[in-house]
Formats: sequence, structure tokens, C-alpha cells
Amino acid sequence: MISLELKEDPVGDLEAAAAAKKAEYQSAKPFPHCCFDNLFSDELLEKVVEEFESHQTDHWQHLRSRPQASQGKSILDGREGYGPYSAYLFNLLSSPRFLRFVEELTGIPGLIVDPYFQGGGLHEIKAGGFLELHTDFNWQGHLHIYRRLNLLLYLNKDWKEEWGGALELWDRDLKEGKKYPPFWNRVVIQHVTADAMHGFPDPICCPEDRSRKSLAMWYYTSELPTNVQVGYNLCAPAFVDRKGEAKPLARPFWRKLVPPVFATLIKPSEHTKTFSQQQFRGALTSFLPPVLIEAFQKLRGRPV
Repeated sequence: MISLELKEDPVGDLEAAAAAKKAEYQSAKPFPHCCFDNLFSDELLEKVVEEFESHQTDHWQHLRSRPQASQGKSILDGREGYGPYSAYLFNLLSSPRFLRFVEELTGIPGLIVDPYFQGGGLHEIKAGGFLELHTDFNWQGHLHIYRRLNLLLYLNKDWKEEWGGALELWDRDLKEGKKYPPFWNRVVIQHVTADAMHGFPDPICCPEDRSRKSLAMWYYTSELPTNVQVGYNLCAPAFVDRKGEAKPLARPFWRKLVPPVFATLIKPSEHTKTFSQQQFRGALTSFLPPVLIEAFQKLRGRPV
């Protein structure tokens, strides 16, 4: 067993941190999120960065550049390539203690961590790289769980704001946004929804010997509230379609005319072919006036 030498508590008072930011998280625009600075000990993160440079190169995935999506991105998303301090940090982020913190902060109970780290892990983008604004995949097909939250931890000491790389959060219509430079020991936790657009679309201009380093964790649930399910079904994850200027993600015209509950049934999402009867009734009752529901129940001979 590897013994880790850490003199400091690797994470502070999580209960106090959740209490201090809970209201801010829920009311944040353009969608629920919040930012923490110095949530973890510098000592631990400095060890992780040391390992970052020495990870075995054959474990890294160098993603294919796509002009309208991303460029220069590499991911280490398997535990085999992690050093002991990196593995310790991922275990901490997966621990019951940390899950309770995230649940209290966000108001989403029953969070699950993906042990396969699909798309998560350690990320690096070098000079000239970018990640276009996009909405995320929301279904982990191997485990059949729903992605609900992103946690992004930045590992860039002495990062200058003029180098770019700030995480941008936008609504789906690109009318309201927020930016967070990727400073050292900064954590951003955000909702994953059909309208939660994010990325850093402008190429970073850091020196050639520097890179934008981050750690990414996704949190899931086994079920979805009906209103979230409807949103997922109406809007598939996608990158913006922009040439020079960003354009909002389009919705098919017919979806603007059809009530969400029926649109869900007309065109199911990839992870569900249709609502269960209970889900359908719940969505239907939220859409129809009570007087119509009562009349329908009486016609069926059921108590109102």
C-alpha cells in the first residue's frame, strides 16, 4: 500500500461550504452553479500537478480536432494511469463525505459516481486549443444512469487572465452568460440540463510551455424528475453551430408548437422510448387544467 505524505487536511469544512453557497447555487444565472476558490489544500493539488506531467503517455487520449467543436484536448480518464495523489483526489471526490456535500449544495439527492469516468478524469488543452460552447451528454449507457452535475477543478498556477481559457456558462439562447477564469484551486459545480451551455470557445494563448489543466467529475442519478426528463427529451446534447459568431442551438419548429409532454411521446430520447404510465400521468396533470382532469376521472368512474 502506498503511503501518502500530506501534512494538511486535503479539504476544508464541506458542511460550512455547502451552507454558505446553497442559496447562491440555486438562484445562479444562467443556470444553477457556483464557484469555490481554495476548497482543497494547495499541498494536495501541487502533488497532483507533479503527477500530471509524469503520467504515462500511452494512457492519454488525444482527441481528434474538430473545427466546430474542439481542438488540442487530451484526456486521461482511466485509473490505470493515475499517480497515487491523483487517485487519492478522485477517491475523495467519490467519497460519501463529498457526495453529501454536493447533494446539500445542489439539492439533488442520491448522487452516483461513474467508476468508468466516461469523458471525465484529467484534462489538458495546450496553446491554441479551445472547446466550443455545447450542452453535455446526459445518459451513461453502460450503467443506465442520468448525468446531473459537472465538477471542474482547475490546476493552473499563476494563470494570467489574458491567456483566455475562461469557462463560459450560457443559456441556450446565448442571452445571459457568466465567465470563470481557470485559476489555481478553483472549483465550478454546475447543473447538466438541456439548456446548460458551456465551454471556452476562443483559442487559449498561453506560452507554449504551459497548458490549461483541469480535473473533471460527473455526478449521476438513477432516476430523473419528470420536468427534467421532458427537458432532456426535447433538446439533444450538441455544440453550437457558429461561423464567426455564436448561434443559439436550434429547436425543431414543430417542438415550439407541441406541448412538451406530447413532444416527448412523439420523439423519445435515446435513453427512453416512452414515459412510464406514472410519469406520463404526472406530466399530463401538470399540463392540463384541474377541471379537465376531474371530468376525465368521472367519465372513467374513478374518484377525483
